[in-house]
Amino acid sequence: MTELDTPRRPLPPPRRPLTIVCTTGSTKAWRATR
Repeated sequence: MTELDTPRRPLPPPRRPLTIVCTTGSTKAWRATR
């Protein structure tokens, strides 16, 4: 049970990577527009 819980704790939330991707896409679009 501890081994199954260990890999689940280090995994980051699905909201952090999504925010990074959104920010990167916005920056690229903003640069292209400017």
